[in-house]
Amino acid sequence: MPILLKGGDPNASWNYTTNTVRASRADSTNKLTVLSGLAETVFDCRFIQKIDLAVGGVPGGATATNGIGLNSTTAFTGKQGSLGHTNGAAGQATPVGDMVAELLQVPMLGVNDIQALEKVLVSGGTATGVWGGTELNMMLSAHWMG
Repeated sequence: MPILLKGGDPNASWNYTTNTVRASRADSTNKLTVLSGLAETVFDCRFIQKIDLAVGGVPGGATATNGIGLNSTTAFTGKQGSLGHTNGAAGQATPVGDMVAELLQVPMLGVNDIQALEKVLVSGGTATGVWGGTELNMMLSAHWMG
């Protein structure tokens, strides 16, 4: 039988602009927990999230990254999603978009956490990352055969 599990954060939005990987909204419960009794199924995991990334003040840039942590709240596993902007002159620009991170996890055994992660890398200037929550702006999902 195919199994689909999805989750996200119930808050509408939050700010985070630090070059440190952390659990989304600094909440380690922003995860899915999957169980495999036989190590023979592939887990197809996806994390889609919207961000408003305001870059301004002086020339600089910023790149927001979302990702999936396999049993980790501090390290990305699989393909990361990103949205970035380089601001070549004083002023402000606010790119808005969805980032998509994916993990095709080879068969694994036991109980494992699929964690939603985030970070923003600022290179000069200033930036504000406003992360979107609720199902309208954020969805972490896992699909596998059970």
